[in-house]
Amino acid sequence: MDRELACLVEGMSVGQIERAVRRRVQELDVEAAVKRTAKAREDRRVSVRPQADCMARGSALVPVEQGVAVYAAAARSGRVGTRGWG
Repeated sequence: MDRELACLVEGMSVGQIERAVRRRVQELDVEAAVKRTAKAREDRRVSVRPQADCMARGSALVPVEQGVAVYAAAARSGRVGTRGWG
């Protein structure tokens, strides 16, 4: 795999390399990728932390379709701003 990806990584950022490697690993071992996805769904979580001035910061590690739904709901309510959501 090192030789296979070596010719591709020149000029790529670290993030791009990580995504390319992850894609290739998933292609090589589909069953393991499916198991990792199922495990990640089990490990989802939501947290809320108090902030100054009676505010709170919410965080969620959820499946992408649920994350997109949260974003869409915030956008519909006019709560999407330039900090953190966009």
